[in-house]
Amino acid sequence: MQILCLSGGGFLGLYTASVLAELEAYSGRPIADHFDLLAGTSIGGIIALGLAARKPAADIRDAMIQHGPKIFRSKPPPKSEMAKKFHLARNAVNAKYATSPLRKIVETLVDPSVTIGDLSHRVIVPAINLTKGRPQVFKTPHHPTF
Repeated sequence: MQILCLSGGGFLGLYTASVLAELEAYSGRPIADHFDLLAGTSIGGIIALGLAARKPAADIRDAMIQHGPKIFRSKPPPKSEMAKKFHLARNAVNAKYATSPLRKIVETLVDPSVTIGDLSHRVIVPAINLTKGRPQVFKTPHHPTF
């Protein structure tokens, strides 16, 4: 089994999408066709969803160029010890990035009427459910017991 695993890393995902676009152009085939399963966390999961929806990697790269600055706003790191503790506590209970721009990039790559089960390629995206405080896995129904 061939698995493409795409890591998170915020706006560094633009590099990943750019490399995938170059590989796709070189091979002349969609990246997803080279793998049995696409997996990713954070921005890597968004890229995996786009690939599973049969979007060209160049379109994913372009969507990241368009929406990335709204999602991954640069903030200076906290300087004081108190600010560092506040930052750590806030990130423990809140999402790191605003949901609206994230939703926009996903809807650019995957039609909003499409569910993950409708995707033509196997994909798995592990995440954290902040409401429940535990892991949650989004995936195509490729394995009945998981």
